[in-house]
Amino acid sequence: MKEEKVISSHYGEGGRLKKAADPLLVNSAYAHDCNDADILLSSLATANIAHLLVLLKGEIIPLSEGQKILKGLLKIKEYKQKEFVLDPANGDIYNNFDVTLRGLIGEISGWLHTGRPRREAVNVSFLLELRKQFLVTIEASNNMLKALIKKSEEHQHTLMPDFTYLHHAQPTSFSHYILTFAFVLKRDLERMIEAFQRINTSWGESGSVNGSSLPIDKKYFAKLLGYKNISIHTRDAMWQPDIPLETMGVHISTLMNLTRFSEELQIWSTEEFGYISLPDSLCRASVIMPQKKNPYPLTYFRGLTNSMTPKFSEYAAHGRIVSGNPDSRIFIYGDLLKNMKKFCGGMNLLEKVITEMEVNVEKLRNKITNSDAYATDLADFLIMTQEINYREAHHIIGKINREFIAKGRKLNSLDKTFLKKIIFNHTGKKIKINKKDLKKIFDPREVVMSRKSLGGANTDQVKKMIKTLKKASRNNNKFIKSEQKTLIEGDVFFTQEINKYL
Repeated sequence: MKEEKVISSHYGEGGRLKKAADPLLVNSAYAHDCNDADILLSSLATANIAHLLVLLKGEIIPLSEGQKILKGLLKIKEYKQKEFVLDPANGDIYNNFDVTLRGLIGEISGWLHTGRPRREAVNVSFLLELRKQFLVTIEASNNMLKALIKKSEEHQHTLMPDFTYLHHAQPTSFSHYILTFAFVLKRDLERMIEAFQRINTSWGESGSVNGSSLPIDKKYFAKLLGYKNISIHTRDAMWQPDIPLETMGVHISTLMNLTRFSEELQIWSTEEFGYISLPDSLCRASVIMPQKKNPYPLTYFRGLTNSMTPKFSEYAAHGRIVSGNPDSRIFIYGDLLKNMKKFCGGMNLLEKVITEMEVNVEKLRNKITNSDAYATDLADFLIMTQEINYREAHHIIGKINREFIAKGRKLNSLDKTFLKKIIFNHTGKKIKINKKDLKKIFDPREVVMSRKSLGGANTDQVKKMIKTLKKASRNNNKFIKSEQKTLIEGDVFFTQEINKYL
């Protein structure tokens, strides 16, 4: 009587390995490798089905057995997380999937390992989730851009002091100030879209490090999963450490840009400034101080940025590992995808803050009206009309400002007699100046409207910049819709190919 061959559920045991995994290995490394099952399970089923269809198309495995494997894979794909039995003793998610499939259809499940390493299967499932999530982050970022544009449109005539070092710098508009962050976000979105093109590349059916001798159709695999591009070099396709690094990088860049804005909003929401206020629904009360209305979303966004920023260095450290080692990826799979979801949550929250916050227009105008922020314009007036070089003009205005501060006066209280006297004492020049000139210099509206150079705070310039940003946002929308459509079309083709074997 022929002895029945029983293959261990621990892959390799009885073959290359004499024994199953040591409990220490199971409870540490293998347990870690199973942590991301809830994120990768469904996409791993999809990757396995696509690989099976390639094997069937190439007539690499028997048709009848391939059809049985397909039915088993489709059943697992419908599993809820709690239905999928995950045991670290079996190894990682790939091995656990194999054990589950084997339990459903028996030893014929072994055909699925043909022509593909474990790492490729998990990499493909990771990329499928990454591509899906990346489109969501691009959409969330573009929604943020729209919110900034809308708020800028609403406040084209809201005057305020601009700041450097949190000190008054020059008169500007709230509209022009907000566009600071909109233009950086526009570039961040451009970087995201460029990165997405590289993510939207099929790594599948590379065989192993040097390819495969089997008749594997990489283009067919890419089409099944809706990929527009194919990673050409087989060894490069196995690892590509730059992909998660670039992905995290563009997300961090976006957060860092907007954190600058959110931190200023937090400062501006204080009693000392009072420039903006958040609705009650976006604030948190103090447990012990009844008067407090804390702008919690702004601190959360900063904390989110701080928590994600070190990830770039972490991913770079993983990526620099000698190629062919799994630790270049196993600490990244779930971590990156989870952080991208946190990113979207933070972006949606800050977008709502920007949309619903109230701007204290009157207080902003009062602050710039009674300010020393006109010093540059006064100096410009002297060089343009009195032929005083800027170094001298800077010295004269600085001295006036210092004396006024000592007397508790603001620069806009300067009269022409005093100005003439200071200039004469410093240069020996007798100048001609009238009240209208000074009044114009100390009018914040006039100052803002004088900024007619490209990108300046002049209303016409602001409108042109808003138009540019709106066009960019529309193009981003078109890109998102186009990619979503491509994924849907890919799903339709994928389903049609599956049905050929049912």
